[in-house]
Amino acid sequence: MLCRIENFLQYQSLFDRLTRGASTLRLLSQLMGTEAVLFKEKINFKLPGGQGFAPHQDAPAFTSFGQEYHVTMMLSIDETTIDNGCLEIAETGKLVSLLPLNDDLTITSGTVEAMQWVPVETSPGDLVLFDSYLPHRSGINGSSVARRALYATYNKMVEGDCREQYFERKRACFPPDVERVAGVTYDEGVFNVGNPVSVEP
Repeated sequence: MLCRIENFLQYQSLFDRLTRGASTLRLLSQLMGTEAVLFKEKINFKLPGGQGFAPHQDAPAFTSFGQEYHVTMMLSIDETTIDNGCLEIAETGKLVSLLPLNDDLTITSGTVEAMQWVPVETSPGDLVLFDSYLPHRSGINGSSVARRALYATYNKMVEGDCREQYFERKRACFPPDVERVAGVTYDEGVFNVGNPVSVEP
């Protein structure tokens, strides 16, 4: 089942303007208090029956290049609802560090159960912005329609413009199925947290 596409801005000028246009970068720079630069982009499809994402913080997956802080902009392509597995966020004060984590870097069950979780239902064109320490999750798509959403993640420019290096390293460590060699074990690194996708070696 199609789950995600990423590293596509060089082929899609509309999405390039949406994620790297002057107005978007001004908004992200204002939120971050310093000049922002795009770190990575993806579209999560979550087709009918698509699985959800376990409770997690994004920060553990963004450590490859020594960066410490990121903000993600979610743009709803479709309506997102509880039925189709919308984003859910935990009601917390502003966090600046990691919560207690399992070995797979998802948030421990005791911590999850102690939190109040709020669904963030959206309409097409809505923006949701959250930083890399905000606990979030999403459920299964139990509806008959897709729940597509664009996620663009930004870091501080002073911490480096690493988008190309990020995708190069991820492809080498976590290649798509068609590029995997039977019998080869890949060092998949920390590129995904709470992801329902599993890959057989």
